Amino acid sequence: MNLEEKYENLKKIISSYESCAVAFSGGVDSSFLSKVCYDVLGEKAIAITVVSPMLPESELKDAMDVSSFVGIKHYFIKDDEIEDKVAENPVDRCYHCKKTEFGNVKEFAELKGVTTIFDGTNLDDLGDYRPGMQAVSELGVISPLKDAEFTKEDIRKYLTIAMEMRRRVKEQLKRIGGMEFWDTNFSYIDKETQEEIFVGLPEEKGSSLIEANPLSPGTCYTATNDGENNAVVKIEVVVIPGNGKVNITGTSNQLVKENIKNTFNYLKANEKTILNERHSLSNFDINIQVSTILGSNVTDGIGAAVYVAIISALYKKNLKGGLAVLGNISIGGAIERANNFADCVSSLSENGAKIVLDPMQNMSEFGTLPPTIFGKTDVPFYSDAQT
Repeated sequence: MNLEEKYENLKKIISSYESCAVAFSGGVDSSFLSKVCYDVLGEKAIAITVVSPMLPESELKDAMDVSSFVGIKHYFIKDDEIEDKVAENPVDRCYHCKKTEFGNVKEFAELKGVTTIFDGTNLDDLGDYRPGMQAVSELGVISPLKDAEFTKEDIRKYLTIAMEMRRRVKEQLKRIGGMEFWDTNFSYIDKETQEEIFVGLPEEKGSSLIEANPLSPGTCYTATNDGENNAVVKIEVVVIPGNGKVNITGTSNQLVKENIKNTFNYLKANEKTILNERHSLSNFDINIQVSTILGSNVTDGIGAAVYVAIISALYKKNLKGGLAVLGNISIGGAIERANNFADCVSSLSENGAKIVLDPMQNMSEFGTLPPTIFGKTDVPFYSDAQT
């Protein structure tokens, strides 16, 4: 079945029940299911979230926000016993956890006159070892997404389409002139990987070399200019479990490699104040790709962008769309000015940069920037690597 056929089948499955209660976590799967249930059954569909000490406050807030947006009536039931039942960490802890959680959902739903319980299990979940699914089955919980043959990827396609539509509304509001819409992006968090996934518009990318959508973790842009050679540069950092090795690709320039090594060594020497223990550089191997995407070969002066990209990769955090960073970092952490400042900022702005972070040492050259930059690119300054 194609995606549209699966969706119609899902609605048909849901419509075969007079009412339903969705076990609602606020995650992508249960959120999608709740929306379709509400579209099909209206007020006869409810959502129930079990609140326990094991549920992070941030996830509880997400669940509340999503249900409010969907419009479905949302109930919360408190259960402090789940934590006690899994505290001893038995092999079948997931079974006991789900048995208690869904037992509470079923009991509460029956008080509301609802006897059909739905969960967000999809087809891909069947390939995993999940003892909790046995408990769900024993309680007679129904999995419409699985029955309609929805995979994880199918659900995310629908989510992306919905978010694209809202993003287009935001873009129109931005064009009207409302500054409160200027820095609004739409994203969702994959709870399995904790990755925040931003949804942009295909037409937004245009011909700009520097992406307008939030940059992927580990990606940052910069520019170099030695008076003769001008280059717009993309830095991409990938971290993998390891023991602190650094691998540099994409350049044979010894000065550029020295920039990168100095930046890494500064981070390593000061990681106790910059990074937390879980993200210690000794736990990872760092792969750094330097790509000249416009102009001549890259020359030295890229340390600050490498610094930002490494931290972004370690924490798996997206950077703002259109971000570029100028300047270099010495092995002792001193910020070094960007050479040929105006030319570097101009080349970045012309190729899509919305924000160019610059060393404070270049502030005296601010007046040399061409007027065409202002209005399309912000040019803030920073004074140290840890700001």
